[in-house]
Amino acid sequence: MIILLSSVAPSLKSASRLTRYATSVRKREFPPFAALRFASSQSLPPSEDGEVVDESSGGHNDATSSVSSDDGVSSTTVLFPWRHKLFPVSRLIPGTPEQKKRGLLLTSKGQKVYGNSSLNAIVTAYMFLNVPWYELFWISHFQDELSSNISWSFTQGVAGLLSNLPSSGGGEPIPVDRIITELDDGTCEIDFRETIEISRSVETDALRVRVVNDDDDDDDDASSEPSDSSSAVNNTIPLRRVFHEKAIELYQSSINKVAKTGNNNNNDSTTDHAEEEKQRFEMRLKMIPYDFEFITLYAIPYLSRRNAKGDPELLKFYSKMLTESSGGRAPYLSKLRQDHLENQGYMESTIIAQCLVWCDEIFYVKDLTTGQIVQGQQQQEEIDASSTNTNTSTSTTPPEMQKTPHLVRMERTVVTKRDPVTGDFTNEQEDWIITDIDDLLGGNLLV
Repeated sequence: MIILLSSVAPSLKSASRLTRYATSVRKREFPPFAALRFASSQSLPPSEDGEVVDESSGGHNDATSSVSSDDGVSSTTVLFPWRHKLFPVSRLIPGTPEQKKRGLLLTSKGQKVYGNSSLNAIVTAYMFLNVPWYELFWISHFQDELSSNISWSFTQGVAGLLSNLPSSGGGEPIPVDRIITELDDGTCEIDFRETIEISRSVETDALRVRVVNDDDDDDDDASSEPSDSSSAVNNTIPLRRVFHEKAIELYQSSINKVAKTGNNNNNDSTTDHAEEEKQRFEMRLKMIPYDFEFITLYAIPYLSRRNAKGDPELLKFYSKMLTESSGGRAPYLSKLRQDHLENQGYMESTIIAQCLVWCDEIFYVKDLTTGQIVQGQQQQEEIDASSTNTNTSTSTTPPEMQKTPHLVRMERTVVTKRDPVTGDFTNEQEDWIITDIDDLLGGNLLV
């Protein structure tokens, strides 16, 4: 079994199918993800480097807020938090210290999984996701279906993050159809290349972010988008339907940090007559998902971000239970069952899925003032194509794309209700949301 599935309701009737969700995410309209309210954990989950992630500072430390030297350039300028490496996060690589210490990163209290990954997925899918038992004979098909949907949602979510980059500073969002393309086979790819200008008022510290077109000049009245603003807004993905609020905060705060530290790190930042500091960056992300790999699906019964925030004592009780051995948890689980299912008639549980999405990818962020690549790596073919003094270059060779794995962590809340007359149990499933990508938030753990 997984972490705590013993003493959960022994028989949950199958009322619907997971494939309803699979069908919804294949439609062109973005699926109805819903943001859940974040509950601060009493424990501090470790970062990828084994350091403590300080929840009070936004859930990530300086190590995750800078570009690693493994990416080619060490920099504190992170316009868009992104992991661009050839290998998965260290905790998924067998034999590494991180894998032994953190493993699947189920909770901050322990990483031991009782049973194997397929059994955990079967039990969770049947008891909480209403998947009929006969479909679970082909568990690999279920895992592939779930992973495919996570891959699709991840691509849509990243497009939403890119679209909303200017919104961090009051600018107009970038129309999403300039960023993402849906292919004939139902998959999607991202092709993003924009010049981002960050302006900060020296006097008021007010921030402005906009996309700069090739024909824009440096005048204050230059428009970043000549198109109808209402059309741009309608053609964006609402982030709170896709991401947990802490993940949104990570990306929004990165823009603010770049604006505030830019003048200290770059003495050549433009300051015009209005006493406004300006920085310009070229950001490039081309991402084509081509494969996926199921990692794990598991349940944390009796606990959700919502009820943990509303009842801090419940979170403390749960954290204490997780320090016990498997056998020592029985009294805690009995109390949780009595308090929730028996007394209140329902319980809220959290379902967490993790999947590796493999992508062909190009990613870099270039400081246009210094010409330095501050994130990622620019391919030589793109350098040649963008060079202004190499008019003789006629190469049409496409840039080489790096095969990059991204670990996507998603969760949903399931409310299990007990009928007071019949004693039957039914599940009400809330929407999936992305809670973390590549452990940039240390897993964004619930407990």
